Amino acid sequence: AKIIFSTSSNAIKFLAGSTNEDVIEVLHVSRSGINPRIGVGISNPLRTFDFKSTSDDARGGELLIRGSRSTVGSLVNDEAGRINFVIDSGSYADITTSGSAGEIVSVVDEVDQSGIKGSLSFRVASQKTAASAEVLNVKTTGILATGRIDATSVISGSSLRASGDAVIGDWLYAGAISVGNPSDPGPNNLQVNGNLTLIGNSVLGNGATDTHTFTGDITASHHISASGHISALTGSFDK
Repeated sequence: AKIIFSTSSNAIKFLAGSTNEDVIEVLHVSRSGINPRIGVGISNPLRTFDFKSTSDDARGGELLIRGSRSTVGSLVNDEAGRINFVIDSGSYADITTSGSAGEIVSVVDEVDQSGIKGSLSFRVASQKTAASAEVLNVKTTGILATGRIDATSVISGSSLRASGDAVIGDWLYAGAISVGNPSDPGPNNLQVNGNLTLIGNSVLGNGATDTHTFTGDITASHHISASGHISALTGSFDK
């Protein structure tokens, strides 16, 4: 191993090798103005932390964040790792909370001796003096969003569930879609426990056995047509 102090760039270089190879630079420490530059596996870091790995496989560069308890690896609801995006200011009471714009947290959902099962929690700051709150949770079973989702393109899938009303701005092809908190509908069924607003055109299923249940109001700025019956259990149809 070698430690080299470069007089030309004022950088510190750490070199290491194996028993049958020449030493190569593995860590480069320098600065650009008042900003530090640390390069791992690279001699000209472009940002504060810049790392590079070379391997002949499809995995690419990998940043490993390790976390563990002292007696056991982890418990359920422990964090495996956290990335906190913070604005540094001396006027904030705690830069990790009041200075935090958002966080990405990996949470342990299940754990035993064979390994862990986890999820990713995406959190953003909704208040200036409070910690970030979860808006998106990604699990193997699906994605849970606690806020509003606006999409300018297509959202597709075999099942879609929202906790509020459904507002459709263009075409809706209903497979198994539930809005509110109903039991899971069958294939090609649409079940809405809130209000359904159709701004554009919608096709609610393609089969003769498709059934759709709405416990709220249906508001449409375009036509509502049906190949079968449109019936009202109570009330009447208003023209």
